[in-house]
Amino acid sequence: MLVFIMANLSLYYRIARLSRNLDRIYALIDRIEPQMPSPWRVQSAQETIRKGQGMCLDSALVAVDVAEHHGYNPTLLHLKYDFTSKQRGKKLDSSETENKGHVVCMIQTLSGYVAVGFSTVDGLKHRKVPFGSVERLAESYVDASCRERGLRTLAWHELDICRSPYNWRNSSDPTEATTAFYEIFKDRSLIIRQCGYIVSHPGF
Repeated sequence: MLVFIMANLSLYYRIARLSRNLDRIYALIDRIEPQMPSPWRVQSAQETIRKGQGMCLDSALVAVDVAEHHGYNPTLLHLKYDFTSKQRGKKLDSSETENKGHVVCMIQTLSGYVAVGFSTVDGLKHRKVPFGSVERLAESYVDASCRERGLRTLAWHELDICRSPYNWRNSSDPTEATTAFYEIFKDRSLIIRQCGYIVSHPGF
């Protein structure tokens, strides 16, 4: 009986510690200010923390790096959208439809899947209430994006970026970080699961 009680107490304290760590990760990402660089460049996790500015991908890289440090096995969830639908009564032209998508850090907890997300659109931020599957979590972002931006989903996939040999964590060179990101997305061995096929990078 004593062993059973100690085991359950150990599990309770582990859940409490991981929950506190998740709250810290959410708070860290919430402090990042939006940045829309032109031309598009990726920042490493270290550079995003140093500057305090970034986009959804930059912030997701920070969340993955920090979550892994806290003992999680985080992944990147990349959603690609179809902009051929009408938005606010007008047809989107090619300049508005190119390379559009969203990236979040996904974490599997004991209760299910949650996500750490950065966006200027509230519906595309964190998913703190666990989902029972990756598919349901991905669908929640699709639904939010459809409501906010008038889009349809095209595809999504999950990447095990922590296994990547490319330097996305601490490079101070935006060109190196961007190149690393392209290489990561070309490396099909990093894909854990997917719905549809994605050939281009996200851009907001």
